Amino acid sequence: GYNFPRDVGYPLNSEAGSRYLMMETHYSIPPLEVDMSDSSGIRVYYTESLRDNDAGVLSVGLDPNWRHIIPPGQPHVVSEGHCISTCTQHAVPPTGINMFAATLLTHLIGRKVRLRQIRNGVELPPIAADSNYDPNYQEFRQLVKPVQVHKGDHLIAECVYNSVGRSTITLGGLTSREEMCLVFGYYYPRMDLSLCHSLPSLPTVLHSLGIQELWPNDSSRIVLQSRLLDTFQKHL
Repeated sequence: GYNFPRDVGYPLNSEAGSRYLMMETHYSIPPLEVDMSDSSGIRVYYTESLRDNDAGVLSVGLDPNWRHIIPPGQPHVVSEGHCISTCTQHAVPPTGINMFAATLLTHLIGRKVRLRQIRNGVELPPIAADSNYDPNYQEFRQLVKPVQVHKGDHLIAECVYNSVGRSTITLGGLTSREEMCLVFGYYYPRMDLSLCHSLPSLPTVLHSLGIQELWPNDSSRIVLQSRLLDTFQKHL
């Protein structure tokens, strides 16, 4: 179990916050036990006696997308997702925000994850880090003390993968066979920003595959992108 700080609560306000809430459950079912059933759930308690600060969640990292490519047979592959200073300059309030917990997320081949913080060109100690990451341990990690994020700070979710056991490329995506690189930071006071992801551009991906240029029109570009995605999926 995890408790928020005593002066922080998560708002359930359809007018000023989320319009709906979704419970999402991920299963890992052994092939020989496909007839297993599940009856778990959650019970939500709420109060009208509000705490002093509304909490928010900020997701920093790579958009879960096929353009995130991890080559096979490599003991050390680094991926980064950036929340650039322009975004925090626009969204973070003048007094800054206080990050008090984090959840680190990769899938099966993730080995290290950290949330880096750069201010005025100087890198500060990581907000959260795990150098021996276990993808089965995806829990709230309470920070020793809240870390301030200022307007203009540059945040980087950095993930290290070990793909030695794989003979084909791994793509970014939502399934456990695909990969992610995300850090969810829990903070207060709440601001109007929940996702701050980056994604390699299509030309960057094509260049990494040895493709120097595309056909000249946009329709051909879309066709090529679709064919590349189909090719990648066949190799998974």
